[in-house]
Amino acid sequence: MADDTMTDQPAERRPVDDVEAIRQAALNYVQGWYEGDVERIRRSLHSEVAKRRILRDPNTGEEKVRHVSQQLLIDLTQQGGGSEVPVDKRYYDVSILDVSGEIASVRAESYEYVDYLHLALSRGQWMIVNVLYVLKAAPDGEPT
Repeated sequence: MADDTMTDQPAERRPVDDVEAIRQAALNYVQGWYEGDVERIRRSLHSEVAKRRILRDPNTGEEKVRHVSQQLLIDLTQQGGGSEVPVDKRYYDVSILDVSGEIASVRAESYEYVDYLHLALSRGQWMIVNVLYVLKAAPDGEPT
């Protein structure tokens, strides 16, 4: 019977290194968006990333899934991303929820969004593979 607890990670890879690399990938993603930094965004995302959220038509209640690809996210970042948000309103709260071998789950909260990120170790680098997100509501009830 195979031992599922074994990994083929190199001996020099320490869990603390992984935790820091996971945190940095998440920060590259959220900070890169608000700074309009395409390279930070590109570094954080796997080429096959799937970023999604559920949209509901307020009149009919009909739902659809909004899908954002790596290229669209890079294009939007290049156009300024979240850089229009005043610097004094920006914050980044990154919580690593779980790490299991070569996958991890992270919650990233910022001024406008709550993102749940799934990362994987790909070609020796922690990269975001999946994002499920929601726009936060402003105090007046409107999305920010």
